[in-house]
Amino acid sequence: MKHGIFELFIDRGKSYQTIVVENPDHLPSDIDFKREDINVISYENEEGFLKEI
Repeated sequence: MKHGIFELFIDRGKSYQTIVVENPDHLPSDIDFKREDINVISYENEEGFLKEI
């Protein structure tokens, strides 16, 4: 189910901006999040700032 909802977010993201807050350990491993038009930004607690992955 999680795979399907992320695919929906990716498909709808072509027309709308979608922001998802999720623990990176829980992201579906079978989705390529390095596709064009997808920005994955993580909060690095130790460093105290956001960085793009």
